[in-house]
Amino acid sequence: MEEGEGMSYTRFLNIIIYGLEKAMWDMLGESSLAATSQIGKSMLEIMKKELALKVSGEKEQDVLDGIAKRLVEDFKIADDVSIIKKDN
Repeated sequence: MEEGEGMSYTRFLNIIIYGLEKAMWDMLGESSLAATSQIGKSMLEIMKKELALKVSGEKEQDVLDGIAKRLVEDFKIADDVSIIKKDN
């Protein structure tokens, strides 16, 4: 980063998210994975309400792929996103 340049807003938020994820993992280990389902549900509800997110598909993976596509193309939060459902 050049002198006088500030950190991008996205990078700053990514650092915060990483810090929270790491702290949760350090405190709870694999048990922290239990929270991911609830976090995902909350994120989906917020994106539906505030970002007018609408996804459709007959198969669960099609819906997940639709969400990943919106995150990359519309919300530009990453260059690539992959969401895969495992077990329940």
